[in-house]
Amino acid sequence: TQGMAMFLSAFFSGTLCGSAIGGILADRIGFRPIFFMGAGMGVLSMLFVWRFFGDQDDAARQAAPGGPKRSVFVGLWTMMRNVRFLALTVFVAIPAKICLTGLMNYMAPLYLREHGETQSTIGRVLMSYGLIMILAAPLVGRLADRFKARRAFVFIGAILAGLGITGAFFEPSVWGVTAAVSLMGLAHAIGVSSAMALVPELCEREIAHMGAASVLGIYRLIERTGSIVGPIIAGTLIATYTFEKAFLGIGLITIVGIVLFGLTILFCRLADRWRGTPPPQAEGAA
Repeated sequence: TQGMAMFLSAFFSGTLCGSAIGGILADRIGFRPIFFMGAGMGVLSMLFVWRFFGDQDDAARQAAPGGPKRSVFVGLWTMMRNVRFLALTVFVAIPAKICLTGLMNYMAPLYLREHGETQSTIGRVLMSYGLIMILAAPLVGRLADRFKARRAFVFIGAILAGLGITGAFFEPSVWGVTAAVSLMGLAHAIGVSSAMALVPELCEREIAHMGAASVLGIYRLIERTGSIVGPIIAGTLIATYTFEKAFLGIGLITIVGIVLFGLTILFCRLADRWRGTPPPQAEGAA
């Protein structure tokens, strides 16, 4: 969990800097040059990864479990047969991405702009998410490993995210949206790294056959579905109802998802007890 937390902390350092710098530059020089600058930095990042991580990629392929290579669709079908993994991705990971992209990339900027805030102010509000992630994620990762309570941290993070976004429904103001963004940063610092750390423990059998990289890759692939549908859901709610009801709807998606995840895990545990099968390591640790 600490490794995942450190990765997220480093990842969101870019979000922190990009939100603030991008907002200021957009006010100064306009949107179009910013897109060209972003594309150029993306190309530089691609060259860096190709140059410095190519040897490690070859070593990882040699160390992968033997046997015939599986297609993505075969691996996806194999993972979908693991009910606990399916519950984690559908009820936790995808709603977390729906909240992230729906609020951060769509609703919050539009709402703040509608209330007359400048691009610089919007960038600083969105920056609070990354700032809290950077500060809280390493500490949360250490606590999750120390107390062996990854599943509990997943529950706490999802509930906090849902409550934070629904709070903007009860306090529809610039300060309410800022609080929602900040609370979601804390929630994701608690829950996202713990959820990723749960994957290897819930999928020991699949990792033995496919390798950890393939299993985590499929998890991230399914998780990205939430990034795609998040703005679509948010836009539909805003067009059909209002901003306030859109905040409520996105928050309820997270809360309902974590409740369904808990019920699924409980059902699986009861089924294992009835069959006399030992639960996965993660459930014993949680």
